[in-house]
Amino acid sequence: MGSFTSFNPRLVLCLCLLFTIITGLGWLELEPERRPEKLYTPQTSKAIDDEVFVSEHFPLSVRIINVFYIHAHKGGNLIADAAAGKDPIRDLFTLYESIDLADAIGSGGITLHDICIKNAQDHCRKMSVLGFWGYSRYVTLTLILTLTFILYIARCIRHSYSSC
Repeated sequence: MGSFTSFNPRLVLCLCLLFTIITGLGWLELEPERRPEKLYTPQTSKAIDDEVFVSEHFPLSVRIINVFYIHAHKGGNLIADAAAGKDPIRDLFTLYESIDLADAIGSGGITLHDICIKNAQDHCRKMSVLGFWGYSRYVTLTLILTLTFILYIARCIRHSYSSC
């Protein structure tokens, strides 16, 4: 085999490459199983029948609500704009509080806490830029005031205290 390879290196390389490509084409047909119970539970068991019954009679109804805050100033910075008095973060907190603290949705008396996806601490799962500040208006406003003060001092230093 070694002498054949040494006398025909191009043919051997082409055959290796062809073999790799042909066997690699199988990856195109790979479809991962998304239901682990199908992998580990016999398909003729009562557990599969129960799972089918539950999914037919008690469908999973999850609502995901997305709220997008469109910033009008392209290339703007939410914190710097807030320090300049434009208050986009304060607007986000007002929107968050109006949704999160709403008494009831509709006439049935259902609150957001009744229908949201909950985490281990029984709080509604939220994903927002406000999570950076722990959904605390106080922490956010303190940060903005501190940033405003720092920007003011920097402006004073830059202009040799003439604009202070």
